[in-house]
Amino acid sequence: MQRVYDICTMNCYTPSFFIRTVNPEEINERRHNSYSSMMNSQDYLAGLVAMITHDIYKSNSISPEDISTIVKADVHIIISTQDQLVNPASSIDFSRELGCGLTKLTGDYGHIAVWSEADKVRK
Repeated sequence: MQRVYDICTMNCYTPSFFIRTVNPEEINERRHNSYSSMMNSQDYLAGLVAMITHDIYKSNSISPEDISTIVKADVHIIISTQDQLVNPASSIDFSRELGCGLTKLTGDYGHIAVWSEADKVRK
């Protein structure tokens, strides 16, 4: 499970973020500290399965072009253009189909950009 956690962590951030923020001499200690605070492996796996199987189109038997017929809420989508964990392309397409607002975070924070670029998110 530690390797799965390593892979997920590696993909949450961009390579340039790691180079800028992680001292190579401290990487093993950082990994060890992360493992000690890691959630239960069964809970972690259940969370991953839930995210992987989430598909609004499949669950409603609807095409992307018709998604606006079922989404009635006001929507604003925030993406990180440097996300290494979730490809932002589908969110960009989704925003086009809904005709909703789209905020693109362009820093090197990757998947954690919404926390690291909170000042842009608040706007």
